[in-house]
Amino acid sequence: MTVLEKNNKTEIEKMIAGEEFVVDDHFRKVEDRTYDLMLKFNNTGDRKYLEEMLLDTPENLVLRPPFYCAFAENIKLGKNVYINFNCSFLALAPIEIGDKTWIAPNVQIYTPNHEIDPDKRLATNSASAKFVKIGNNCWIGGGSIILGGVTIGDGVTIGAGSVVTRDIPARSIAVGSPCRVIKSF
Repeated sequence: MTVLEKNNKTEIEKMIAGEEFVVDDHFRKVEDRTYDLMLKFNNTGDRKYLEEMLLDTPENLVLRPPFYCAFAENIKLGKNVYINFNCSFLALAPIEIGDKTWIAPNVQIYTPNHEIDPDKRLATNSASAKFVKIGNNCWIGGGSIILGGVTIGDGVTIGAGSVVTRDIPARSIAVGSPCRVIKSF
């Protein structure tokens, strides 16, 4: 990609690509669309709002309200996914969840990163985001937090209350804060 191509991207295109972006008016309009649909879904439970919000609702998806998210169009769900109530997905970068994965209540997935130096954060109003990928046939325990840039392999169980800050290999059990593998099979 040339410098010119990079500079011609919208802030949302930069965000999805994992590049630094600035929150602009278009960003807020897209964010507000998701927020409005999320409120309608949470207040009514009507699946039509969920389908409009996610853009693609796979076969046998169960998603229990309330559900909180930003940029729902960046959430890709596999078949037979179950997401219990009170989950929060901040999908500024893509979040991909594989087939037959179950997510317990109060799970949080955060893709955004912000400048840690407060002076720079205030001066730039910029952020970046990193994808999250969760494989097939996983179980994410209640109250777990998954941070951006993490890949969780197929067949993984994440213990309740874990904070996942790094990749978890397939067919393992991982727990704790920070989350670590305690068993592989």
